[in-house]
Amino acid sequence: MSIVTFLEFQLNLNTYQLSKGNTLLTIGSRPLDLLIFLIRNRHKVVDRETLRREVWGGSSLSPAAIPTCISDLRKLLNDSPNSPRIISSVRNRGYRFIAETTWSEDEFALETSGSRDLHFAGRNTELTLLNEQARRATKHSAGRLTLLSGPAGIGKSRLVREFAESLSIDTPHFITQCSSPDSSTPLRPWIRLLQSILDKSKELTPQQEENFQSLSMLFPEIGSPPRATGSDKAPRDRASMIDLWIKTIRDLCARRPHILIFEDIHRADSDTLSLLSCLAEEIAETSLLLVATHRPSPNE
Repeated sequence: MSIVTFLEFQLNLNTYQLSKGNTLLTIGSRPLDLLIFLIRNRHKVVDRETLRREVWGGSSLSPAAIPTCISDLRKLLNDSPNSPRIISSVRNRGYRFIAETTWSEDEFALETSGSRDLHFAGRNTELTLLNEQARRATKHSAGRLTLLSGPAGIGKSRLVREFAESLSIDTPHFITQCSSPDSSTPLRPWIRLLQSILDKSKELTPQQEENFQSLSMLFPEIGSPPRATGSDKAPRDRASMIDLWIKTIRDLCARRPHILIFEDIHRADSDTLSLLSCLAEEIAETSLLLVATHRPSPNE
């Protein structure tokens, strides 16, 4: 069990509960995420932009949002900005968690489709496993979905970026964010992925062009391939639309391996998750690796 103890408080990272002695404290999800992030980055000052990106998922915030959350957290922890015991403010720099902590070993869950849950300590092990998944997908057509799951601040975003940087330049890889301000738009992460793929594709087969053209009739933001022929084969129902998305992605991987990375799928819309789930069932013998980061809810 991962329990962090600081002063008179205990934070359970498995159940996402904060207690003082034997008393369970009531804390909102955002202050809790903020506290966990500060604890995990206690060795440094964390600036507001980093907090906005990592704790608030990149959402647009009022100037008072983060200071207000810090203030609420201090009140709950009986901490003072003038004589801090737990959270220190560094003028024009950010915030730092300063209390002494004792805790059990970090746990980082990495799950892959078709395998049992695995738990690791240390980023090197996870990076090695991701690279092995990429090798199997690209060299042996053993596609799969890999889920990186853990609380805010544990390093999921950094890990996927280190993974992307470690990939061969010959392996197309794309990262899409599910927690941007427009994440409420159905399938927006997938649309952004196809936009990026289309921008970087030097040559498409006639079938791929037809797939893109059909999808662009439903989602004009995708854009059309340069040599689009004006196909009118747009699907008319949701099941056919999902099938067309799957066909489009599978056809892309038929000629060249692809790695698609989704950040913060816990914030994704239901259609994005449905497509991700359906596609994961169709890629066992393809050169496609899907990677997704996820923050479990307190009840998971």
